[in-house]
Amino acid sequence: MPYRILRLLLLCLFATTVVHAQPTPNLVVAYLKNDDLRVWRAVDNSTTIYTVGEPFSPYLSPDGQYIAYTTARTNSIWLVVPDNPEPIEILPQAALAENGSRLLGFSLLEWSKDNNLYFTTFVESPTHYRKSDVWVVNAKTLSIEKFLPSTESGILTLSPDYSKVAISQPGKYDETEGSIRLLDVQSHEELTRFTFPAVSTASSIDFYPIISWSADSQYVNVAIPDKDLIYYEKNGPITLWRLGLDASQTQLGEIEGSFFGLPQWSDDGQHIFYVSHNGPFADNIIDLYTANGDGSNPIYAAGGKIGAIKLPNWIAHTHLLYYRSGVHDTGQAWLAEPGQSSQPFAGTYWDIQFVDSSTYVFVGSPDQNDYGFYYNSLNSNQPVLIDPDDNYIPRFDAVLIPPPA
Repeated sequence: MPYRILRLLLLCLFATTVVHAQPTPNLVVAYLKNDDLRVWRAVDNSTTIYTVGEPFSPYLSPDGQYIAYTTARTNSIWLVVPDNPEPIEILPQAALAENGSRLLGFSLLEWSKDNNLYFTTFVESPTHYRKSDVWVVNAKTLSIEKFLPSTESGILTLSPDYSKVAISQPGKYDETEGSIRLLDVQSHEELTRFTFPAVSTASSIDFYPIISWSADSQYVNVAIPDKDLIYYEKNGPITLWRLGLDASQTQLGEIEGSFFGLPQWSDDGQHIFYVSHNGPFADNIIDLYTANGDGSNPIYAAGGKIGAIKLPNWIAHTHLLYYRSGVHDTGQAWLAEPGQSSQPFAGTYWDIQFVDSSTYVFVGSPDQNDYGFYYNSLNSNQPVLIDPDDNYIPRFDAVLIPPPA
């Protein structure tokens, strides 16, 4: 049965029947509340509270046993391990910013299934030379080492099966090309190298392409904008590429779109979403489109002022995407499928994260009264409360632990 028909049947069922979210014993949620790091586990409905210093963003390991988190003011990374109430600092600035250099920041953290934590640091020397380094920390042994030499480092994106990695380097506008390399995680063997003209961001911030891995980890899809797209008064050309582990480089197509919402693919590569300006750039009105994976057959999905619509995310192993609109107590979440009208989630949503093709965790209120952290399923209209909270700038991460093999 096509997924859209199944959803319509479910929506009809919701109108007459209260359907409760099914228990999800393998769900783990790490979240911040009152400057504490809290970890809730569905298996026993328990919450562990860690008193830590100014946590900013938590990152759960795939098995839910380890929690890395970043701090904003001290610009560091910490780790919480099982049976140890004291967080461990794994990114001391003195260890990474040597010889008078200073640590500017780091990329998003990525876990692999063997409890290795990967991240990129950005360091500036006293002579203002900037470099990036990719690091890997083993959560069990607490060993830390460089994953790649500085000259080969960049933003890292792991494949779904964790066996391959894409490394993006921005290049330097009008001087050196940017690159995307696909590597084997274990051997570091380079499988594919793709170069592109370095793209301007009209600032000192570098441009790194958004990498969309295929579900089978055999290729990546990536959108490369015209190097001057940010200066366009409306929309401009964006080229769609597929890069395979077999060194293939295929131009899929081209669209006209905005620098501020570049295309991202569903994990089977069949569909994209992207943002287009509606009218002059100065009007700050954007439209959200879906299209085929090669950019053909664009279909309008939503529109509004910049900031009023948040960039969507694809739900794994489906052709569904979700996005948010509004701010604070007017926040709304939407479910969309290419070619279909968007369907609203009931209630107020400040943030939402899917952990599989159906189960999701959100912060907000299902009835605009009881705000907090909840989990639910697309097959249910009865969210389950994890913890009350009325902070409309939530930070959390969630994983659904796979069953033993």
